[in-house]
Amino acid sequence: MEIDKLTKQLRLLELLVDGQPRTKEQLCEELELSRRTLYRYMELFREAGFHVVMTKQAFTVKPSSPFIQKLTAQVRLSTSEQVTIHNLLEKQDDSDMAVRNLKAKFRDTYGMKFINDTPADKNVAQNTELLLRAIALRRQVCIRGYFSPHSQTQSDRVVEPFKFLQGSQEIRCYEPASEMCKSFKLVRMKQRVEILPTPWQHERQHRTYYTDIFGFSGETTYRIKLRMGYLSTHLLMEECGVQPYQLVVLDDTHWLFSTRVCSMQGIGRFVLGLAGDIDILEGAELKQYINGVLQKLTKIGQGE
Repeated sequence: MEIDKLTKQLRLLELLVDGQPRTKEQLCEELELSRRTLYRYMELFREAGFHVVMTKQAFTVKPSSPFIQKLTAQVRLSTSEQVTIHNLLEKQDDSDMAVRNLKAKFRDTYGMKFINDTPADKNVAQNTELLLRAIALRRQVCIRGYFSPHSQTQSDRVVEPFKFLQGSQEIRCYEPASEMCKSFKLVRMKQRVEILPTPWQHERQHRTYYTDIFGFSGETTYRIKLRMGYLSTHLLMEECGVQPYQLVVLDDTHWLFSTRVCSMQGIGRFVLGLAGDIDILEGAELKQYINGVLQKLTKIGQGE
């Protein structure tokens, strides 16, 4: 019956989000599920937007999943509260277990980074904190002494910062002077960022800039779904930094991978190089791109 199926799905979700990783055998035994049904439910959760972590040892669901975020919106910290607690945690000693646990929760739940997570000089750390504060206050800032590698000059840029990118190494901003969204690297900010009294005035023009796992960037993304074998799966993890929770185990030798890409070039090169190990389940643009490459190669092979 449908109610029994729904009850098991909800119970499975409850077990996955309680913070205690469980093996597939434990889940199947506790819920009286077949392994095939378990995999189907896990894929259902992933399709619904849950961040499913699936390894050979254990299964969990990350609390950063959009549905969980919406469900807990009433008790979720506001942006200003996040920044305040983040700043307090930044000053605490990591030798304290409670501090480490809180930082881990902030990373998983809010996607916030800490200075000790990656090497950073004092100027970058200071500007990261100022930009976080500016986003919380929805204020414009002046990036003083921003270095341009093209012109080899430094200049002041008045912008509206709204999103950190690349593990907080870049900040996405709207620049009123050029009427464009741009990304600024924190290491190129040679002076202290100044928070201006001017509030955001162009929020409708704020456009998030994405960088896919193959290093291609853009404002538009395309959904791709692949069925991959052992070789392609492990190369994807080793070369592109894909984490286990981004993969769904289909059986002992196949995995399902869904992502969004900004260009067909990166993923196209990957799929073409491992064509015998990958099936494209979703991605009309990718199929079209690969067909175009194959036609061009065929013409070259025929001497045209």
